[in-house]
Amino acid sequence: MIPARTGSLENESLPELLRPLVRDRGTGVLRCSRRRAVKTVYVSEGRLIFATSTDPDDRLGEMLLRKGLITYRALEDSVRALQVGKRQGTLLVENGAIRSRDLIEGVMEQVQEIIYGLFRWDDGEYEFTPGDLPS
Repeated sequence: MIPARTGSLENESLPELLRPLVRDRGTGVLRCSRRRAVKTVYVSEGRLIFATSTDPDDRLGEMLLRKGLITYRALEDSVRALQVGKRQGTLLVENGAIRSRDLIEGVMEQVQEIIYGLFRWDDGEYEFTPGDLPS
């Protein structure tokens, strides 16, 4: 099993962090933080399977708007409805703003953009916690 690690992204780049995880088929959660942004990458048996971010630019709705897949009105409506407890993508599908296929492709692209964005970070902190992933 890959050991837990913490450190600075000034001293270790994302590729240097990911290389042993991929090579040794590690499983766990890599959390990177910089200023107020936190990006979390979920790794399962050496594969990057999901990512989340607190950066507003990484939000699904904003990304779909930038790509022209939804209108600003659909974005606003989905944001207002988030208080109900549903996920934004589900709301957009239920309201007919996007198709289920668009949601799946959008989430895949969102995850890729979050991870790609981490490659540009040259400062901040990281923490890798090995073990089973949360459900």
